[in-house]
Amino acid sequence: MSTNIKIPPHSVEAEQTVLGSILLDNKIISRASKRIKTDIFYKESHRIIYENILNLYKRGDPIDLIMLSEELKNNNVLIDVGGMSYISSLLTIVPSTSNIDYYIDLLQDKYSRRQALIEISTMENDLYNGKIEALTGGIDNLKSILMNNKNIENLYVDASQIKRNKSTSMYISTGFKDLDNMLGGGFKYTSLNIITGVPGSGKSTIINQIIAGAIKDGNKSFLYSGELPESDLMFWFNRTVANECHLEEKNSKLGKKYIDVTDYCWDLISKWVKDKFKVYDSDSIANKDNILSVMEYLAVNKDIKLFVLDNLMTFDIGDHSEQYRKQKQLCLGLKQLAKKYDLIVLLVAHPKKTSKGEGPSMYDVSGASEIVGSADSVIRTERVIRDDGEEESKLLLLKNRWGGITNRAVRVTFDKYRKRFYTCDEELNRDFGYDENKRFLQMETDDMPF
Repeated sequence: MSTNIKIPPHSVEAEQTVLGSILLDNKIISRASKRIKTDIFYKESHRIIYENILNLYKRGDPIDLIMLSEELKNNNVLIDVGGMSYISSLLTIVPSTSNIDYYIDLLQDKYSRRQALIEISTMENDLYNGKIEALTGGIDNLKSILMNNKNIENLYVDASQIKRNKSTSMYISTGFKDLDNMLGGGFKYTSLNIITGVPGSGKSTIINQIIAGAIKDGNKSFLYSGELPESDLMFWFNRTVANECHLEEKNSKLGKKYIDVTDYCWDLISKWVKDKFKVYDSDSIANKDNILSVMEYLAVNKDIKLFVLDNLMTFDIGDHSEQYRKQKQLCLGLKQLAKKYDLIVLLVAHPKKTSKGEGPSMYDVSGASEIVGSADSVIRTERVIRDDGEEESKLLLLKNRWGGITNRAVRVTFDKYRKRFYTCDEELNRDFGYDENKRFLQMETDDMPF
């Protein structure tokens, strides 16, 4: 007959990561020493290692592999903690020192659980022994343990500790000066923004221009497209980005003429976007957990700031009855990531059909109501054919948390040859900077220059 022995809550990997992070980055010890005590570690060897790290820190000595080994040796505990080989292994287990607060929170949570279990065990013994009046003190102690959990302290900040944001680059431009002015500068860091519009109204082209402009200004970008495979996605992106001198006329297999970028241009843009532009793998399932996970990873490890998701309706939500709940969770998750890592998120969503005679509003976005509620701005793209046969396009600003101006339109023109929207020649002919050689072209001529 086997007996199930429950092991107290702990995470050896988190303990190793905290210790390894301190050895890799000495600045971490000043934060760790304020938040965790020695007994937060479950493994005795880890408690010993941390105690000796604190000894070095209090003396102002460097904290590294050699100094720590010497300290442990001088205290006759180096062999007890696994020797030099184990200390060295701590340096290799750290996935990223930037996530140190997450692992400290995890240690604190496990420690609080162990303390709570001890208190509950004591209360159970008191009940068996008939000391029911002692439960009052036990309940108070248990409540104190839970209230002192550092995870609770992370839910608020002291207002006096909030620093003024003096950054001069708080926005990413939309690519249209008039729209930037309405938004108070462009898309603001920490914001979730909705781009909506009927199919064919130009959403994808606008997105391509925004991404290209962000890359030009030094902001790394990510794009999820639920409608196009990677090759088609990059064809249309390159088509929008290409300078006029890199466009050429080609014939399709059916003999129809079309405009494409040159192979030379494609290679230049590929080099330009290397390590600056990531695209979601079209073979991967695009559900909430996968999207949020890859976004957080890219924000932390690849310094990506602009995330574009095109579009909401292509996400895998599983059971259709769960659609609105899953959309709500996704939007709240996107907003939390934007705030946590100073990101800009653009979410494309289809509009609802408006009633005849009614103008569009921000509430016309399809899906859960929380989509619009959590958004900082809502922009609608519109392309209509006038009575005279001319095409008219505009960008409607339907919600604007930062700039204050709403229900205003920016009229734009679409250039079919350049595949760009613009309000002025400067925007139409914008050079996104992919060609560092400044467009030297090969030409055939019968005249020799010398």
